[in-house]
Amino acid sequence: MTTLGELALWMTVLLSGWTLVAASSGGATAREELVESASRGLRAAAGFALISLLVLARASWRSDYGLRFVAAHQSQELSAPFRLSATWAGAGGMLLVGCAVFAMSAVLADIAAGRAQRRARAAHLAVFAAVLTALAAAALVSANPFVQLAVPAVDGHGLAPSLHSWPAALDVPLLAFSLSAAGVAATFALVPRVTGRPVGTAQGAEGLRSAIIASVALIAVVALRAHRAYNVDGAKPGARGLFGAATGSPYLAAIAVAALYWCWRYGPRRRVGLMLGAIAVVVAGSALLGVRAARESVVVLPDGAHEELRDPFGTAWSFTSQGVSRIERPTFLLTAVALMVARDHGPSRFLTVEVREYDDGAAAGESPVVERPALWRSLGEDARIRVTEMADSGVTFAIEFLPLISLLWVGL
Repeated sequence: MTTLGELALWMTVLLSGWTLVAASSGGATAREELVESASRGLRAAAGFALISLLVLARASWRSDYGLRFVAAHQSQELSAPFRLSATWAGAGGMLLVGCAVFAMSAVLADIAAGRAQRRARAAHLAVFAAVLTALAAAALVSANPFVQLAVPAVDGHGLAPSLHSWPAALDVPLLAFSLSAAGVAATFALVPRVTGRPVGTAQGAEGLRSAIIASVALIAVVALRAHRAYNVDGAKPGARGLFGAATGSPYLAAIAVAALYWCWRYGPRRRVGLMLGAIAVVVAGSALLGVRAARESVVVLPDGAHEELRDPFGTAWSFTSQGVSRIERPTFLLTAVALMVARDHGPSRFLTVEVREYDDGAAAGESPVVERPALWRSLGEDARIRVTEMADSGVTFAIEFLPLISLLWVGL
């Protein structure tokens, strides 16, 4: 069965290559039969790309450890949904998903655009075929997921811990869907300018429809990534830097929406897109400046002790230790450190930092010691409190002020 998958991938490369040649020749020589042949070639290539992806998904679902790809990203402990999502856990699977999704998007766009002018349609088909050929060739040459092991493995290495969640499982398919729709929209927007041919009504409608679909899908992708980066424990370390925030913040999706509408100059909603983009740039820029102003202080508080700090805005915060509690559980020791926290002499909040020490690291899922910081969350800033050391003289806290981080991640 895996031989069928590799053969289908080879056919995808050959047929998309033929589509590129036929579309280019048909547009240059004004031969309608070549353009029609290119269209049929694109549909056949899309079919083979889908077959190749389904074969890999079947191997992953059935835990075929004879494939090196499945053995590297699978294990017998995985539940059924994650066995399926392991299909795109590696580079080869990601390229296959992108190849199949883009091919289907291109075929649907070609059908919906109807019989456009010969040269314009030939140019669209040539662009679609070039992208599809590059994706399929990359999957086949640099990251072939159908390479077999000489001796099948008894069990796999398992799925990466970062992929053990439903947002991570949906990330690659949604990203491929959004980028494919964006590629179709960009092709319909730019080809008329390059060829100098006016855009047809059907092409205009399909390009605008693809831009809207790409925008919605991209917003979903970035929202899922924001959910992973900013959760009940506050913004994770990778989401606090400029790069992490700029590549994952939901405002990136708003900017992308504006860019798509702006590129598609025939779209009636281009002013809305420009306005969304301007708002997104201002808000995201302000939030990124806030991230750069983050401040961390280390304080030691014995039971009942009090400490005052000032955040980057100059606001006074007070922290009063309420003592340490320890609770023994069958598999771990829970240590809870309580604090009374007040901001700008306002009402106090009772916050707790938890530290769990597991008898067996495997029971924790990550490490023998798992910490849950205390978090004061507001749109203006987050105060994140961690325990770094516990001794008889007192508890050492790391108190971090993150201005505008909730605004950057829209409180997800």
